[in-house]
Amino acid sequence: MVPAPHRPQRLFIAASAIVIGVRSEHADASEGHQEVRRELAWLLSEQIVAPAQRALAPKPKEMFTTMRFVGTLRCGGSWCATASTLRSLRLRSAEDILQKILESQNPSSCENARYMVYHDDRTTSGFGWNAFILFSAFLHAFLEERVLVEAAAVTDRDHTKWHQRWCSDPPHSLKCYFQSWSRCERSDLVAKAIRQDFSTLPDWQNDVDAGKQNSSCTCNERQVLWRASQRSDEAFFPSTVSKGRLWWYAAMVRILMNPLPWLQDAADQFANMHGISHRPFVVAAVRRGNKSVEVPDIEMREFTSQLKIFKEHYGIADVLLQTEDHAELQLLERWCGYQGLRLHYTPNERTGQDRFSTRFWQSQVNMTEEGRIAALNLVIGSKAVAILGSFHSAWMKLQPAFMMAVQWKTVLVIGLASQDYQNYGSLVGDEAEAQQLLRPGEIFSPVPWLL
Repeated sequence: MVPAPHRPQRLFIAASAIVIGVRSEHADASEGHQEVRRELAWLLSEQIVAPAQRALAPKPKEMFTTMRFVGTLRCGGSWCATASTLRSLRLRSAEDILQKILESQNPSSCENARYMVYHDDRTTSGFGWNAFILFSAFLHAFLEERVLVEAAAVTDRDHTKWHQRWCSDPPHSLKCYFQSWSRCERSDLVAKAIRQDFSTLPDWQNDVDAGKQNSSCTCNERQVLWRASQRSDEAFFPSTVSKGRLWWYAAMVRILMNPLPWLQDAADQFANMHGISHRPFVVAAVRRGNKSVEVPDIEMREFTSQLKIFKEHYGIADVLLQTEDHAELQLLERWCGYQGLRLHYTPNERTGQDRFSTRFWQSQVNMTEEGRIAALNLVIGSKAVAILGSFHSAWMKLQPAFMMAVQWKTVLVIGLASQDYQNYGSLVGDEAEAQQLLRPGEIFSPVPWLL
């Protein structure tokens, strides 16, 4: 019997010999067989060699190892041509991956680049959930070595066909508030690369979707069109990349939602006027109005009990309220006055209704103003040290992403009343304590690194 301390070494040597044999014995085999052997070698090294090495050495950075199995990189049972991008992410640092994302969005040649043209034609969900879909499109574009561009921003041929509802004015898209996604996102360069009308592009499909529709996946197509309306609610981030995905959201915010100068100036002016540019503050995202058809409203006392702890433990007395309900604003404002807290909120109409989604609101709306309010709150809230609200809300994915993107560090994210939907567990490792899902009546656990 080999002594326990020496078993990893023996296992490592044996596995290494197997891998070397697989690689060298059939060096002249066909490319297809070589690919199978490469995959076998990788599997052996990950399942046998790597665990043995980790038993003998400090734990390596493995933030994105499991991302190798994302379905978008499989086509007809074989790897897509761009699978190397995903493999190269293994063991890289977060900073290295961010740089790789930036380079992917800004290739040396815009005319020779592969493109994913994004069209947000989904009207049944709100600002936060559609951002969730956008992040998924960006992840897949990056993994398939494509430049993500917005249809509404790169074509002036037919605004009625490609415009989105986030803004009532041209370009009728998120570009009313945020900067260009890529230096290639100009109509002349994209038109030269695509050389056809967007409507003739194949709709993006992964291997799973293609099998359901009796068609082919598109990861090897040169240009593809991503229609948000065709993405199911389960197709956003595969479960294999759910761990650590708040980091991905933050990285994407840095590229896709970099505020235009006027928006940043408005946020800075608000912060200076309210004194929160130099004082720590907490965001309270109070979900109300017609959203109650999706999940019950969280009682205000769940929010106030946490805010008291922030003041008692950290001395934080400033709260940024994000809500569509004026009655809740008045209630919390009175409570804050009694408790010696300062409540801040953007000056805009609050109808108690979510007017982004056609599920909740059918009347004509000035979407330029609605979008401005949402974008302004995201940018103001990006400087907060913590946020609390319902994990069922997509806003509780988007606002923390803005906070992490601006501060480039983990922030405290508190989910209330056991409400959760594809959100809890988005931070892993040492950062996991920064995300807390509380039961009704429960108080969050203070963390020493908050300030």
